[in-house]
Amino acid sequence: MEFTEIGEKLGGLTADQAFELAKFGKDILSHTGIISLSSGLQNLIKDIINAEDWIFDENRSTIENLLHISVIADNLNEKCWGERKTPFGLIGLRTDNDYLGLKETTDIQTL
Repeated sequence: MEFTEIGEKLGGLTADQAFELAKFGKDILSHTGIISLSSGLQNLIKDIINAEDWIFDENRSTIENLLHISVIADNLNEKCWGERKTPFGLIGLRTDNDYLGLKETTDIQTL
């Protein structure tokens, strides 16, 4: 894919903007992984929801933001399976491959 096509698909971002965005996403996923990010956010949200009412009320917009991030992480994981690629194969990060014991594997193989 050419960069102009990438920029267009990302809403007209410049090369510098696309780089910064990719670096940001890579830093997050390198630290947590797709699976840990989603499940960690969901567990945190459950704890907040089960806390006292005023805690939930004061954090409603943050909860909505965290749920959105969790959904995006789940969608990325589903895209991996849909394209029959491991997280390393699809996005080039080993965090989830290491967690799943897939090491350098790029494609999902069926038995």
